[in-house]
Amino acid sequence: MPDTLLPQPVDLARVETAVDALGYQFLAADDRLIMPWPNHRISVYFGQESGLHLTMLARMRMTLDLSMINEVAPVLNTWNTERIAPAALLHIADMGEVEIHFRSSLSVDEGVSTDQLMQFIQLTINTVEMAVDTVLEMFSELDIDGAGSDELRTEQDESDLSEEIHGLFIPPTVPYSDFEYGQERRRMDSPHHPSASDPEDDGDIFRNSEDTGEYDDIWDASADTGANLDGDHTEENSEGDPATLPEEADAENPPVRETRDEPFLPIFSDFSDDDLREAPDSDDSDDDQLNLLDLLGGDSSIDIPAIASGSVTNPAPGSLPEPFDSDDDRNDTPEYPREVTLERVRDHLADIGVVKTSGEDDFLVAWINEVFLGFFIDNGPTFLVKGHWDPDMDPDRDFIKLFMMCNQWNERSLTTKAFCHRDPQGLQVRVEFAVPTAEGLTSSQLRHNIALSIHHILQAVDSLSMEATGTSIVDWPEKN
Repeated sequence: MPDTLLPQPVDLARVETAVDALGYQFLAADDRLIMPWPNHRISVYFGQESGLHLTMLARMRMTLDLSMINEVAPVLNTWNTERIAPAALLHIADMGEVEIHFRSSLSVDEGVSTDQLMQFIQLTINTVEMAVDTVLEMFSELDIDGAGSDELRTEQDESDLSEEIHGLFIPPTVPYSDFEYGQERRRMDSPHHPSASDPEDDGDIFRNSEDTGEYDDIWDASADTGANLDGDHTEENSEGDPATLPEEADAENPPVRETRDEPFLPIFSDFSDDDLREAPDSDDSDDDQLNLLDLLGGDSSIDIPAIASGSVTNPAPGSLPEPFDSDDDRNDTPEYPREVTLERVRDHLADIGVVKTSGEDDFLVAWINEVFLGFFIDNGPTFLVKGHWDPDMDPDRDFIKLFMMCNQWNERSLTTKAFCHRDPQGLQVRVEFAVPTAEGLTSSQLRHNIALSIHHILQAVDSLSMEATGTSIVDWPEKN
């Protein structure tokens, strides 16, 4: 009998068994599962983006007219601003109709335990249902009802079983199929479709609004004024970030310029009016400086296919080693997932060269390659990494333009979510990477997700800033 608390490799059969154990109906193909609900359906599959990710993509069954984008965009942007997951995005279909999608992903390169797998699936189902209900409240025409509804649902579900999925990947089959509930499994709803959300899980999908506001106040102050990030934060900013503007992401096809899947080491931005201008100690030998692509299992000489101008580029998947290729890949003493704390995050950041961090009990901040990043343990609990890009655009004139750029990125990305954010200086961009941690993470899982978060947030900011302004704000090491 497999140890359900110990991370193991994941394949579609293991996911199927978990979904079945949770009590949900599904259709199965060789490379995906389709989970049907009255007003939406969820495709469950594996994708590659600097590693292997279990992805759950929900699609509303009904569509909206293209003319409604200006009304839909603020609603979806508000969701992305106020909710950690799933990412809400638009897709413009071939006939010009607007589809609304929701996406959550989980890195499985380091394996996942049975409890982690079931918690991710259940949490995504619950948060997607909340997102669907939110959209239906605003756009009642998305509620599918009346004659022919059942036939339409069946047709869509069967079509989804064979429809092409961008980036789909089939991982090797796991050499076992036994499935047992974990000893410390959380109490979750496991109704048959359609499901009912567990009120005890509501905190998993809502941000801690008070904490988030405090983070943004400190964050914006530090980024704008060059506050001391090397020691304890000094409360220099009286102006806090006001409530985020209801706005969103809209798009459809590939996102912007070709961006190299750069190996990088942290490079710290110069601080104005202070002397914190050091990168990690230069005396450190090359052997001591870890390459993030190495952490991701990639090749520093990855070739990226050229992408036409005007599309947001995602990191191309490298040739990644399969997790747990051999017995040598496992430690003699298995490590079980444990609580994720900021102290653990700080230690792993130091391991990859991010030595200039600052923060209080509930957050860490750092400049990496000229981009300001924050690391939080948010509601859920969730490990949340948030990147800032402040183009100071006009909130009224530029919202749809910036929203569309963020949406283009969100359509192609598996791991990050970009959205618009308003502050006293104008319209800004935030990029987030989130991992549910209710079942804990092992050191290898945490380290890998930290590397992924930095890598993909920098890629997103690089691509979006290049598309919007013609210049990337990310300072890649090779340029120095």
